[in-house]
Amino acid sequence: MQHQSQGSAKGLTAGTAGILINDRAISAAEIERHIAAGKRMQAEAIAGFFKRCYRRLRGFGSLPAQGDGHLSRA
Repeated sequence: MQHQSQGSAKGLTAGTAGILINDRAISAAEIERHIAAGKRMQAEAIAGFFKRCYRRLRGFGSLPAQGDGHLSRA
């Protein structure tokens, strides 16, 4: 499969190794590795978000309940 920016006039490497950028062919394997790395980073970011949410929610449970007698009423 040939990327739409690659014409047959670009030579033998056009469409055979992935995408041509600045006369350098990027292989399909490199593209797949880049996509996999992006998915890993996205999964780590989502996991970090949920961990922070969990910590915040857990922190709310440690607050004293109203009416414990800790606060004096004037």
